[in-house]
Amino acid sequence: MFQKQIFIIFLLFILFLLLSKGPGGFSYNQSKDDGYIEKYFHKKENQL
Repeated sequence: MFQKQIFIIFLLFILFLLLSKGPGGFSYNQSKDDGYIEKYFHKKENQL
């Protein structure tokens, strides 16, 4: 029962990823994520 729920959530997650990789949406999401990751790592570096 529990495994079935995890499997469905996993499928939905993959579907969401495929949809977000559509033309236009993908480049926007990627640039946004890259900026967020860069900021996050800069924060980490400053703390060390």
